[in-house]
Amino acid sequence: MRSRFGTTVLLGEGERAGFEDMLAKAPPPEIPQTPYLRRSGAPTHVVDALRRMGANIDLSVWTRPDGYVADGEVVTVGDARLTARHTPGHTQGHFLFHDLERTLMFTGDHVLPHITPSIGFEQIIAASPLRDYLASLELVRSFPDALLLPGHGPIGQSVHDRVDELIAHHGQRLDETLRAVDRGADTAYAIAEQLTWTSGHRRLGELDPFNTMLAVLETLWHAELLAERGHVQAHDVGEIRHFTR
Repeated sequence: MRSRFGTTVLLGEGERAGFEDMLAKAPPPEIPQTPYLRRSGAPTHVVDALRRMGANIDLSVWTRPDGYVADGEVVTVGDARLTARHTPGHTQGHFLFHDLERTLMFTGDHVLPHITPSIGFEQIIAASPLRDYLASLELVRSFPDALLLPGHGPIGQSVHDRVDELIAHHGQRLDETLRAVDRGADTAYAIAEQLTWTSGHRRLGELDPFNTMLAVLETLWHAELLAERGHVQAHDVGEIRHFTR
């Protein structure tokens, strides 16, 4: 966009460390999600498929942004004033932009109308991506309501209504994860096999390698949050994280 249109490109301040880390690795030995897949107990063929995907990443197409946005910064676009709000979860540097005068909110990938965004899919992964994401949803819920203008998907929904749905969804997902542990699934991969995925309620084995990775890592973040809250016990055997009651 910058080379074609002369656009000034800004990223959230929380993306800086990951962006610099990515540019320092050319080519990367493996994408950052690979060790987390191993931690999840994913079988070798799943890990290998992800590693092959990482081998095809071309870092030469990336350049640094013109600058970084800080929380609370006001960006003027024409006669609109957009307040930048830091909402980590999808990534650590994710921001949404709130037009208070026009009751509009550009929510990026934080609040999407039909799907739940992936969490922690970035170069440097936060200690607890789901905890960050849920806290950011609660933060957005505390702002005045606005019309939802998402990064992709249809516009027109109340931001508050959609945030409530997302919080309820993750609450249900935490309950499903806990029930899977009660049935004896003790790794994130084993738990993910007991859940269904996408709006079509597909099984884990029906997903392509990329979406398998997203599903397993999302399950890992839910299980880790249950451990943080004291609902399950987490312990490592070798490089694999196990969850028990």
